Amino acid sequence: MISIRPKKQPKKDYYLRLTLLAPFVLLILKLFFSNHYLAIFTNFVIEFAVYLTSYLLLVHFIKTRFILKEMFNFLFLLVFIFNTLLFAANSIYFNDLVSLKYNFAQANKENVLFVIKQIIPLHYYILMFVLLGIIFLFARVNMKGFDVLEKQVKRHIFLIFLTFLTFSIILSLFSYDQVVNQYGTTLVYAANNLKNKEINLNITHNVTVNKWLFDNSIKNYTDVSVPKNQKILVFVMEQTTLDAFLEAVNDIPEDKNFFKLTYNQSIYFKNYYTQNQDSRTSIWDMLNSVFIPFECYLSNWNKYYGSVLSSNNLVQFFQSKGYKTVAVSSVYTPNLILAAYPWDDLIYLKEFDENNPDFICLHEFEFQQGCEDKILLPDIKKFLLENKNKSIFMLQELIAGHGEDFVKLLGRHQIYYYNDYFLEIYNFLKENDLLENTNIIIVSDHGNKGYELKRLSDYRIPLVIINQNIKGHLDVNELFTHNDFKNILIDFLNGKPFKKRVNSTYIIGQTASNELAYVDDRGNYFLGLLKSNDFILKDSKGFSLDDIKEKIELLLAYRNLMQNESMQQNNYCKYCDRNLKLVESKRVS
Repeated sequence: MISIRPKKQPKKDYYLRLTLLAPFVLLILKLFFSNHYLAIFTNFVIEFAVYLTSYLLLVHFIKTRFILKEMFNFLFLLVFIFNTLLFAANSIYFNDLVSLKYNFAQANKENVLFVIKQIIPLHYYILMFVLLGIIFLFARVNMKGFDVLEKQVKRHIFLIFLTFLTFSIILSLFSYDQVVNQYGTTLVYAANNLKNKEINLNITHNVTVNKWLFDNSIKNYTDVSVPKNQKILVFVMEQTTLDAFLEAVNDIPEDKNFFKLTYNQSIYFKNYYTQNQDSRTSIWDMLNSVFIPFECYLSNWNKYYGSVLSSNNLVQFFQSKGYKTVAVSSVYTPNLILAAYPWDDLIYLKEFDENNPDFICLHEFEFQQGCEDKILLPDIKKFLLENKNKSIFMLQELIAGHGEDFVKLLGRHQIYYYNDYFLEIYNFLKENDLLENTNIIIVSDHGNKGYELKRLSDYRIPLVIINQNIKGHLDVNELFTHNDFKNILIDFLNGKPFKKRVNSTYIIGQTASNELAYVDDRGNYFLGLLKSNDFILKDSKGFSLDDIKEKIELLLAYRNLMQNESMQQNNYCKYCDRNLKLVESKRVS
């Protein structure tokens, strides 16, 4: 009797199926959230190489006893889950990452924790875990075509791996300006920058004599006076360089152009710089007049900024002079930028509706549920009318333009939106006879974000002062920074010429960029990357390598001094709980 054995079926490799499925599912997810096809393709190749690498190292090459093999299989699953969730988050925020040219090589523990806690909202976590579950379930489905694919992949797995790995390295090195590069940042800077030089640093300076670099804080309120019956309205624009501001203003039709309407009653600062490229630290610099030498979004930020936030600031100064202080922000919950101060009043959203038919409202980040700024105009107008005969210091952190989705929904550069916003406020003030004693201050928090190679102009931002009593337009070309904002404002209110306090400044880049810049009033500067005890010079003018080394070592010594002293204090946002209760009480009422 002849027995016919059934044809042996290829053994199903569950781990290989996961490795093959995940990058293609993530590719579909990216195509849903973005149309940056070149960047999507590049990420697909790089992610495929990552998955194949973990499969080869942890599963395919394990030829040991069963217990050890199972241990490595379990380790593969842990790595697979981590990679998939990370790449899924990357896919969901793909447009923002393309805009910022963000890369995982610059991530660290503090930044990752910040993203997990405050950037990614709950519904995106649910989406990512559902996606992960679908991949695991789909890998169990018996499909003939999949079995054939597994067999072919196993047969040529080294060739496939080497191809993807080589292609990934090439894309990482040579396509940074066109795509999101997740790996190899240092190599990219070296490849693109002919002026690249590495400077080894030593902390040798003693800065106890000059305790705080660029400290313009108010030491004694009684020594400084300001006139009464003034209204000071400060509007902080989002991420706007001076060049972009002037270009947009020139394109706005004259009959609807707020800046041309007020041109002869305004002062423009043409050489004004941010000292920090993160919103939080840049606004703290404005209000406290103390240079903060750190990237902002670190864990235990109070350990670094406690000394700054406990120092005298403009909010408490104007309160001491009988002014009513108010913070305005169309964010649903008080953020750490404005909530860190003891404002007399807060104007915030009383409710958040992502489907608001009249205003753009976005929940782009977990820490920011916000709407376009016009949603608060009725509240601002009401506040100004109710306090018509009082002295007011108001600061509004403008939200429109914060994030790529906001700009896309606005349909134009945020300057056009701000122009309409300021024009409506200006007409309101005029109609209600409030212009005479009102000072409108328009400034940006910082310059261009992103991880591309920076120019000095990316840190130069607009500052405009508008008052009916100004007779003829004035341009100020001397070097000033956010650190000088308090002095500029007080000098203007007292009718004094603007006095320059410093002739140079450091500039700290955005979180995870490691950027550092320095500029003086003669136009000399240097820009580069500060990594541990090394500085990679990208560009410079007027400074020798010894000059640069000395200035950076002084900065490092100052940073250590501020860090050590701040750690001795415990000033973690001491007004945040108070402000949160104030907002909640308004919502109840």
